Amino acid sequence: GINAGEDSSIKPSNSNYKGLEFKTQPLSLIGITNLLNEMETNFRGFDMRVNDTCGLHVHTSNSRFLNNINLRKILGLWVAVEDIFFATQPESRLNSNYCKRRLASYAIAGFPKLPEAKQEMVSTLGESDRYFALNFASLRKYGTLECRLHAGTTNAEKIINWIKLLTAFYDYALYSYDASK
Repeated sequence: GINAGEDSSIKPSNSNYKGLEFKTQPLSLIGITNLLNEMETNFRGFDMRVNDTCGLHVHTSNSRFLNNINLRKILGLWVAVEDIFFATQPESRLNSNYCKRRLASYAIAGFPKLPEAKQEMVSTLGESDRYFALNFASLRKYGTLECRLHAGTTNAEKIINWIKLLTAFYDYALYSYDASK
């Protein structure tokens, strides 16, 4: 199912309209593909649109995310490739306060000293601002990593491809990435 609600961070160009946010329940790739295709058809019927104040947020869960070594790998790889992910997005997302760059914050403050213990690491990453392109704060609250980078869209194919790209990123980070090389 889908939950729809108002979102005050979305600024419609016409004051007669309200910004809406749509949230889905946790689904498999096949489930989300079917749902998104159905939603896209419905959106067209209602002439729903997005503007540059909209963003697509994808929450991904994996029990391996709760391993401190894996969190270090994900964070390290994200910082290494973050500029590539940002290059896929329109200009409106590049300087958004809702999807800030982790690399930029580390260039100023230095790469964080992460604790060894899993719960302490989850807590430390969870205390960071949730408005990063890759949000670790949702790990503590929802058990997910949230990617907030993609521009808003009603195009099912774009959303599905973004989910596939993020899944491939996490899979590579978890199973193949060696930060020491």
